[in-house]
Amino acid sequence: MAANLKAEKKMDEKIREIGVAQFNPYVRYVNRLEGSVHENHIVPWRILYDFEVIFVTKGALKVLKDDSEYTIGEGCLHIMPPFVRHTRIVPERVATTYYGVHLDFMFDESSPDFSAWEVYKQPCERKLNTVPIRPDLAARKSYKPAIMELVESYPVRNKPRFVELFNKLYETFQDKSVGGRFCTKAYMILIIAEFLDDLKNQDAENASGADYVSQFIDYTMNHYSEEIDLNKVVRDYGISPSRFRAIFKHQMNRAPLEYIIDYRMEQAKKLFLTGKYNISEVGYMVGYDDMHYFSRLFKQKVGCSPTAFIKNLQHTS
Repeated sequence: MAANLKAEKKMDEKIREIGVAQFNPYVRYVNRLEGSVHENHIVPWRILYDFEVIFVTKGALKVLKDDSEYTIGEGCLHIMPPFVRHTRIVPERVATTYYGVHLDFMFDESSPDFSAWEVYKQPCERKLNTVPIRPDLAARKSYKPAIMELVESYPVRNKPRFVELFNKLYETFQDKSVGGRFCTKAYMILIIAEFLDDLKNQDAENASGADYVSQFIDYTMNHYSEEIDLNKVVRDYGISPSRFRAIFKHQMNRAPLEYIIDYRMEQAKKLFLTGKYNISEVGYMVGYDDMHYFSRLFKQKVGCSPTAFIKNLQHTS
């Protein structure tokens, strides 16, 4: 149980949020693939060590992860975070054109830099099936703006504007002069600004956000003892998981994952208060079959271990 939540929490802990003042994009690589088809589009199973922003101008892309898959449609923006194992394919009988941008939203000089051509492009050209993880790069620090959500397939409203900006970004990246590097950074900032404005306008028109949050809270209350697959639950609402996370965090001031953990720990305390169950039994009853993981979460949220909590109950009674 809770395997998906453990993986999601591990990734969240590796990506630190930054404010607007700290946002300073370092664009590592910009690529434009035109008319790619299923047979010649090779992306191995891999993890990234920075973020990749993709914008599909024609056709579609399918992203496959260990536990899910989704399609990036025409006119859609996609942001793949680091440390997520995935591959990407062009659906059969589809010709796809898209931009791919590798970047750090804030470059940390204490983390090793790397060549995107060597780490990402060469394995594609060699048609590898899987790229081994680089331990030195897997330890990199990663940052993202707190106000920006990691969208899977976000349909932008003003496609021509995004096409213009991504094309300018691609052109200026080819200019390796100091002026070219500044222009590349400037266009990347404009793309993010346009994206955030687009999200803001959609939020203003989206009156059903509160309903999504209410439905998810009800679901958690009724299924907290089971494994909760956030992606599967949210897709039944008709929106992307990343979109839901942003709505939920805006309304509840915490991520859905944290809400699930908090609710489970509250139920665990109530079960311990009955005096009927041991630690393993309570952990299992609130959705965890790994007692050590349950105990670690309990201590983080309650302030003491389950053993100490039980002893304190016995002492006070």
